[in-house]
Amino acid sequence: MFTRQIDFILDGWQSFHPSINLGGGLIIFLSFYFLICREVIRRRQTEIDLWKQSERERLINQITQQIRNSLNLDDVLSTTVTEVRDFLNCDRVLIYRIGEDGTGRAITETVIPPYPAILGQTFSEEVFPREYHQAYVGGKSRTISNIEQDDVEECLADFVQQFGVRAKLVVPIIQETKELSQSKDLTTEPPYLWGLLIAHQCSDTREWEALEVKLMKQLATQVAIAIQQSELYTKLQQLNTNLENRVQKRTQELAQTNQALKDEIIERQRTEQALRTTNQTLQSLIAASPRAIFTLDLEERVKVWNPAAERMFGWSEAEIYDKPNPVINTTEVLLYRELKQKILQGITPPSLEVRRPKKNGLEIDIVFSAAPLTNSENQVTGIVAVVADVSKQKEQAEQVRLLQSVVVNTNDAVLITEAEPIDEPGPRIIYVNEAFTRTTGYTLEEVIGKTPRILQGPKTNRQALAEV
Repeated sequence: MFTRQIDFILDGWQSFHPSINLGGGLIIFLSFYFLICREVIRRRQTEIDLWKQSERERLINQITQQIRNSLNLDDVLSTTVTEVRDFLNCDRVLIYRIGEDGTGRAITETVIPPYPAILGQTFSEEVFPREYHQAYVGGKSRTISNIEQDDVEECLADFVQQFGVRAKLVVPIIQETKELSQSKDLTTEPPYLWGLLIAHQCSDTREWEALEVKLMKQLATQVAIAIQQSELYTKLQQLNTNLENRVQKRTQELAQTNQALKDEIIERQRTEQALRTTNQTLQSLIAASPRAIFTLDLEERVKVWNPAAERMFGWSEAEIYDKPNPVINTTEVLLYRELKQKILQGITPPSLEVRRPKKNGLEIDIVFSAAPLTNSENQVTGIVAVVADVSKQKEQAEQVRLLQSVVVNTNDAVLITEAEPIDEPGPRIIYVNEAFTRTTGYTLEEVIGKTPRILQGPKTNRQALAEV
């Protein structure tokens, strides 16, 4: 290749002037020197390109490794802008975060003096309109070599020049979100523009090399991975926190439920003990009651039959338990059915005075009182009956009635007083019959409440009175 280039140069010189042959040796020397210099320059440029390529790969590997080793997004972003500025040897590198409302903010920045810092400043949506977003989502990047000469919008040029920018390189940071749906299938949402990775040259204009643009794009991809990784980790932490809170809450609820169950068991034990005590008391009262007490279920079978009922009717509890009620008189079934109907309605009917047969066939006069038995749900489950034998009372009442008839109708005067006092003023009169009023002439109003001393006078035999 070198020989052809030398022949071409010699032919050109000879055709230009014949005297050139005299200096042919010098020309050949100059040609060789030119070719060697160009080859040295080419090799030097190749070495520089290889070094840049190596540095680019080193930088990408370094940031990739940091992303894998760290879940702290701030550290990853800070390292990214620092390493990019060192590699590009530019004046400022920042990451511009785009909000959901279209506003933007510099969240990470490295800048050399004397250029102003942009970190933390928030910019309106007009700085980066939404109509530009879709182009960047499609992979667009923007290189501006000279803010004043390139095809740059006047408003953009005015805006960046306040920060001393003369050239800039912008690449998008794109996020592709994937979330689990309720059906547990991966559903992919459209990618969106998370932010921008921006390099500024402030000291002078600058031609951005293709290698530099490629590096920025690759780093933007790594930053996007770091963002997604950090967001997933944050969500995982939130899920773990929520799960821990739910477990803690559930544990507290279980502890409270357990304590409530313990309290309920203790209360139930107390209630059962109270019920046992009450039942024992009731059983003792029923057993000791002088009146017959028995209970019936809704089929009118005897379930309780106390000793007084055994004595009153003659049947023992063993004979009568779970058997039909023997106290019902077949001649008064209709009356009993009406009474039972009221009890089933929860009504306690008035007492009945009836005659009922005993086991030996003899009938006795009884006062029959009945009331409904209810369960914990206030449902009627049976009947309780209390029976009093009033046969003797009725006999005594009849005797009193007969005696009263004799006293009332006798022709002898009858006077009844209190037993005491014997001494002054004497017992009070509580009864006189009609014969007394006819004999003495006193009316009832005149003698009731007085003492028999109204019948005494000066001629009363004191000896006979004392004997009385």
